[in-house]
Amino acid sequence: MGARRYQEDAFGYGEGPNLYGAVADGMGGMLMGAEASRIAVEAAMGALRGGGTPLQAVMRAQEDVQSWARGLGILGLTGTTLSVAAVDLSCGLLDWASVGDSRIYLFRRGGSMELLSRDHTVAEAVRASGGDPASLGAEGDLITSFIGIEELAEISIPEEPVRLEKGDVVLLVSDGVHRVLSPAEMAALMDREDPASALMWAVSSKGIKRQDNATAVVLAI
Repeated sequence: MGARRYQEDAFGYGEGPNLYGAVADGMGGMLMGAEASRIAVEAAMGALRGGGTPLQAVMRAQEDVQSWARGLGILGLTGTTLSVAAVDLSCGLLDWASVGDSRIYLFRRGGSMELLSRDHTVAEAVRASGGDPASLGAEGDLITSFIGIEELAEISIPEEPVRLEKGDVVLLVSDGVHRVLSPAEMAALMDREDPASALMWAVSSKGIKRQDNATAVVLAI
C-alpha cells in the first residue's frame, strides 16, 4: 500500500492506518491560480492530518483561499478546483469530496475505472437537468463551483464511504489528465510500478499543443 504523487499542486501520503491525497488545479483565466491551488492543498492536508473529513478539508481550503484572496483584494477573482480523498486502512473505507472538475476514480484489479466524483461544469448541469450538452461547445467546460468562489454551494461527496478491497487504486487527477486520457487508457496504467509517472508520460506522449496542467495522485491499497 502507498501513495504516489506527480506535479506540484498535489499531495499524497500515508500516516499510520491512513492514506490521504489531494489535487488542486488553479482556475484558468483568473488571477494567481497557482498560489490558490497551493493554499488549498496545504489547507486540505492540514485538516486531514488533524482528523478532519474530506468535506471538512474542502471547507478549510475554502476558508483559507478566501481569507488570502480577501487580503489581496482579489476575492472572487481567483480560485482553484480541489479533490480530496482519505482511506482508513483499519476498516477499508474511502471517503472523498471534490469541487470543480478535478476528478476521483476507483480502479479495481482486472476491472475498469469508475468515476466517483461529479464535475461542476455547465455541461454537467445541463446533463443533470435532462438536457443535451453536446451543442454547448467550449461553454460546457465552464466551471460552476470552485474553491475561492464567494458562495460555495456545490460540493461532490459520496452518499456513504466506499468499502475498498486489497488491490484497489484510488486515483485523483486534474482535467489535464482526464480530458486527454480515456478511462480505459488510465486503467491500463494502474498496474505499473509507478502509475502516477506513467500517467504523466502517457499525457505527454499525446503531443498536445498548449497542454493543460496535468496532475495525479495515486493511492494504492
